[in-house]
Amino acid sequence: MIIEYKMVKTEEGMKVPAWVEDGGYFGKPDFSWVGWSPDENVREYYIPDTVVTFTADQLVARIRSLRDDDYTDEQVAAEANTWITARD
Repeated sequence: MIIEYKMVKTEEGMKVPAWVEDGGYFGKPDFSWVGWSPDENVREYYIPDTVVTFTADQLVARIRSLRDDDYTDEQVAAEANTWITARD
């Protein structure tokens, strides 16, 4: 599943939450990031209910908001599709 998260403050510094399998993508100025974690039916751990999940279209919209006008909609959609496909 595609998730939005923020870093967790620990005694060792800021860290990606343990339930994020692959993170650090498409960061925004509000310090939120996009990551991936397996769907609930295949993972053995809890992800907080408050975590925002994205559909593929929502990921495209987020990437679009981060790219300048030099990127076409097709390029943004391809970037999102490549990212999603790599995690399926």
